[in-house]
Parts: sequence; C-alpha cells; structure tokens
Amino acid sequence: MTGDLKRQQVLQSEIIRFLTDHAFLWDDEARDAQNIDLVETHGATVLLGPGKALKLKKPVLFDHMDFSSPKKRRFFCERELSFNRRGAPDLYDTLLTVSHTENGTFNLIGEGIAVDYLVRMQRFNPDAQLDQLAAKAGLSDELLDQLADKITSYHRTADVVKDVSQIPLFSSVIDQNFIQMDDFCPELLDLEEVRSFRDSLHKIANSLSSLLEGRRLHGWIRRGHGDLHLQNICLLEDGPVLFDAIEYQDDFVIGDVLYDLAFLLMDLWERGFRNEAGRILNRYLLKMGWIEKPETLKALRFLPFFLSMRAGIRTHVAANRYFQSVLPEDKRRFKSKTRKLFTSARFYLSSSSPRLIAIGGFSGSGKSTLAGQLASHITPAPGAIRLRSDEIRRRLIGWDDYTPMPQSAYAPAMSDKTYRLIEQSALTILQAGHSVIMDAVLDRPQDQATIEQIAQTAGVSFQGIWLDVSKDIMASRIESRTKDASDATVSVLEQQLTKSHKKNERWHIIDGNGTQDETLKQTLKLLWNSS
Repeated sequence: MTGDLKRQQVLQSEIIRFLTDHAFLWDDEARDAQNIDLVETHGATVLLGPGKALKLKKPVLFDHMDFSSPKKRRFFCERELSFNRRGAPDLYDTLLTVSHTENGTFNLIGEGIAVDYLVRMQRFNPDAQLDQLAAKAGLSDELLDQLADKITSYHRTADVVKDVSQIPLFSSVIDQNFIQMDDFCPELLDLEEVRSFRDSLHKIANSLSSLLEGRRLHGWIRRGHGDLHLQNICLLEDGPVLFDAIEYQDDFVIGDVLYDLAFLLMDLWERGFRNEAGRILNRYLLKMGWIEKPETLKALRFLPFFLSMRAGIRTHVAANRYFQSVLPEDKRRFKSKTRKLFTSARFYLSSSSPRLIAIGGFSGSGKSTLAGQLASHITPAPGAIRLRSDEIRRRLIGWDDYTPMPQSAYAPAMSDKTYRLIEQSALTILQAGHSVIMDAVLDRPQDQATIEQIAQTAGVSFQGIWLDVSKDIMASRIESRTKDASDATVSVLEQQLTKSHKKNERWHIIDGNGTQDETLKQTLKLLWNSS
C-alpha cells in the first residue's frame, strides 16, 4: 500500500469518528450519545444510525476496484446513487460531502476543503436483510416467488447492451478476479489448484464464446445488478428490494442476465437453501418467457460456469477480508469461508450427467409437490428444471398464476400444444446439460412413449414415476388447495379416473397416500437404486 493511501486511511478514521460522534448531523433521529454501528466490507465502511445509513468508500486500489482518491470516490458515489435508484428508489437518499476546515474540524455543510464523500440511505431493520431473515426464519415460498418476480422485472427492464466494445470478455473478468488469488497461496489456498481452476475457467469461456455471441444478438446481455446475493436484498412493506448494485466496475455489471441471477443461486446453495435456489431458478425461467421459447433455454449450458465464477468471486472477497482483518476470530472465519467457497467454485465445474424424470398422476396425487421437493436432489446444481403442465398452459394463454382458466385452455388442441412445448423444452434443457422433471398427468401411452423417446434422443437416463393415490385422498387434497397453478376440481378428477389408461409397466409406481416426506423418501430411494 502506498504512503498516500495510508494517509487517506488515517484521515478516514478521523472522519468516521467525527460522523459517529456527530450522528445528529446526518440522521435526525440520532442523539449525541447514541451508539452508531459500523459494518465493514472490503471496499466500504457503513455507519448505521437509527434512521439513516452512511456508506463511506475506503481508499483502496484493487485490480477490480479503484477508490484511491477522493475524486474517484465521489464519482463512484454518484454512480451508486444513479444505479441503485432503479432497484431501490426509496432507500437511496443523497450525496453528502465531508469538508475539512483550517482549524482541523470536519463538517457536512461545505465549509473548508472537500476531503471525502458519502452516500446517505434510509435505514432499515437489519433483520429485513434476506441473509438474516433466511438464517432466522427461512424463506417462504411466497417470498421466493416475489423475489423471482422482482428479479425478472429488473432484468426485463434493464438496458440492453449490444455494442461489443462495451461487453467484457470473460477472459478479462477471470484475470481481474483470479490472478490476484496467487497472492493468497499458500496461506489460504493451494497455488497449483488456483492455477488449474483459472485455466479451466479460461477453457470453458472460450468454448462458450459462440453461444454467448448468440445471447448478445438476442438481447440478453444487459446492465444488471452485479452483486445479487441475499445480503443485498431486503424485505420492506412492498416486498423484496434489490440494493447495493455494483457501481465501481462495469465488467461486473454488464453481462448475461443469467450470470447476474447465478450470484443469488450460488449464495442460496452455499447457505444450504437448495430447494429455495431451485424454486427461484424455475420461476425465473418461466417468468422471463424462456420456457415458451425453448431456444433461449440453451443458456443453461452456461450455468455451471456462471455458478463457479460467482463462487470464485466470493472466494476473492473473503480472502481480501481475511488479510484486512486483525482479530484472530475474524481471520479464522474468513480463512474457513475462503477455502469453502473455493472448493465449491471447483465443484460447480465438475461434470454431472443430466437425467430425465417424469412424474405422472391424477389431479391431487401430489406430483407437483413431489417434483418441487425432488428437484434440488437432482444434479447438476442447483437442481432439475421442473416443467409443470399447469404453469406452462397458463403462460400459453396469457393467464395469471392462480385465477381459474377458461374451459378453452383445456381444449385438445391447447393440451397438445402444451405437451409439445414441454417436450421441446425438455430436450433443449437436457442437451444443455441440465436435468429435467416433467410434471403432468401423463396417463396417455402416447405421451409416455414420447417422453421416453426424448431421453433416448438426448442420450440421458430416464425414470418414469406414477403416483398411486386413493380417490378420497386426491379429492381431499384438491378441495384444500389454495393459490395453486392447477384449477382441477373433483369433477375433473372423476373424469380422469373414468378415462384411466393401463399403466406403463416400465414406469415405477410410488405409493403417494402418505405424507410428503414419505413420498419423497420412496422416490429418492428408487432413483438412487436405479442410478
């Protein structure tokens, strides 16, 4: 570190003391003696008052982040306000200037020489951050769906970037993030493993270049968030809010929208929220309209690479925090986190054969519940893509999530269109290297035969599962449904039972009369024994 950066750090320490002791100057709810909490990241110090928060960028110079002068810090403060008002307009307040007078005092009213700059935000309860909320109470299905919808809206309205000169090459992103990882060896990581990892990323990026060019031409390279993980999402009255988008490096923000989403998927997966990661991915694909356009699903070929990149970037951040830390317990924590994330980054790149699973059953049999629970158990991460006929049918007729569909939605022509789209999407996803769970009644022999043929065409293993459940239990489940994509009634169930076909002897029959957990355990045992 240069002498100038050290002097700026000393000055910033004094500024932080001033802001802490005079919090009433930037927070009307503060009192002189009130404690102000500090949160440290590798690039900023955040001061948390009772009603406001201040973000002070640190005087640091990394390959990917240059806050080495007050002028640069002001520039990036202004960008931070501009970028984040799109995703969190009610959180981001204004730019504040810290001035220094000749008598050695600081102020926020512009008297003296401007020495640093701050972003002021509205304070929210830290328990509202999704990382905290998830750790304490978990993440409900309703919240996950709201979050997926918010991200979908964010990406669909994001600026499209088609100018090749503005789009970062993954080779440069890899070098910016991972060449510095050599410096973490051998104290934190193994040098040979780091270099092997970096080489693998470069090879994969080169192999995907033509497919990435297609994504650019179709408008899926956009200005995203760049740092979309649980800690940068909070739950306010109107639902999830995306904040703290990256302002300091365009290379981390401009890219495929699926790469932006991959940060959240990786973060959920690493925290053990694997069902949640799969639910987010599945709803995102549906709401982005990609299921209706199977060609776009080829992007799933990127997902292992994207997850690995995101885990590698967090490895880099954790390692930098280790070297910035002073307290032994902090150094131990960041050392462990660095190694765990690096292990995961390498794991995501490991090969895993996709598989096709079909779950059939009459309305109320529990096939959709089973498909949702099963998905996260099917490799590769973050689990299988679930193709549910009820959801896809709604998309095809332009219907909402839960309102009963018109009878025309169930006309033979529309049913055939729904099944053909499911089949096309399944084949595309499998050929992209990702597993699929088909979730539909699937009682017709011709549909069963077609599904088996898809697996043969894709060259993947296939397991067909039929849920056998009593009529009374299925009827009871139908009557107790709330907010479900299926609007089947008991009358519809009776019609299905009347038309029931002979079961395909190659499909496995699972007793679905028990609890959800019992059905899941039976299915997992079957899949493990047949893999």
